[in-house]
Amino acid sequence: MKIKVTPKVLNSTFFTSLLEFRPDLKNVPFPEQYVSSYTHYKNYINNDDNNGVEKCTLQDYKQFKQQFELCHYLDDKQYLQYCMSQYLNFIYTANCWVIDCNHSKQDKHVMKNKIKQLFDGMVSCHEEFMQMLNDNVQYDIKLLLPYFLLPENISDVLFDTWLHLNHNKRYVYENGITFHHISKLQTVDGDKQLLKMFKTGYSLQPLITYQDHGMCYEWDTVHDTKTIGYYVLGIRHGLTRTWHSGLLRQEIKHVNGKVKHHKCWHPNGNLATCVEFHGDHNDYSEGLLETFYEDSKPCSDGYISYKHYAEYVNTIFINTIM
Repeated sequence: MKIKVTPKVLNSTFFTSLLEFRPDLKNVPFPEQYVSSYTHYKNYINNDDNNGVEKCTLQDYKQFKQQFELCHYLDDKQYLQYCMSQYLNFIYTANCWVIDCNHSKQDKHVMKNKIKQLFDGMVSCHEEFMQMLNDNVQYDIKLLLPYFLLPENISDVLFDTWLHLNHNKRYVYENGITFHHISKLQTVDGDKQLLKMFKTGYSLQPLITYQDHGMCYEWDTVHDTKTIGYYVLGIRHGLTRTWHSGLLRQEIKHVNGKVKHHKCWHPNGNLATCVEFHGDHNDYSEGLLETFYEDSKPCSDGYISYKHYAEYVNTIFINTIM
């Protein structure tokens, strides 16, 4: 079983290593252990000869598993991206039934809930599929995923590698849905560019232009601070943490856009200020505000209304963590 040497074949480290010793070859042997993946790859490398018309599209998770394993074996990044595009469309198609084709006439709030259902369904399908793969193949796939499909427990090293590959990237699906990665760069020393902000979101044309959804990272390289927070369909939700020089200095927990608790720490790591609000998340009334000296001794405490907190948060809490 052989493969015709086309320009796309040269993207594979495996095949180029074979051709290094026999550059005159017009065909190269295809690895026998991946015979079930042969047809898809063959049509991929000959795609230009077919006027761009795909003759072979993957149809189920077993086929995707085989092709991703082949991608890893061949060490072919372009073919991996090609398979990833089909895979993302596949899991989207399996869940897009929740989005009405006439969504432009739907209530905006109703559509936001449907979009969340769509994303949750894609995450569920993806997590189940990833369990079928070995660690090396999983790693290859993670580097090309939209953020909302990444696991929560990825390492900092993996995230940094992923981030440089995926900033300012868009995933466009049918029915007008686009998932966005948005980045801002900061110029340092005249020419060096560092990532200053990265966040994710979605749009649904023409009903929803853009809303934050997922994580939001912000870096201040001048003051050495980093802030990580989360949104759900345009609303702050979950923990927002800020570090200065690698030390946690502030934490805010949002529940559907409203603050549940807010904490700040002294530079020595001891708690400086905290407030915890009580009541239904739609109607927080008041919370206990406590402050502490750097040696952890209590400074003051008392109850504060949510309205007063919202108006004077920057003066009540540490105004800066630098």
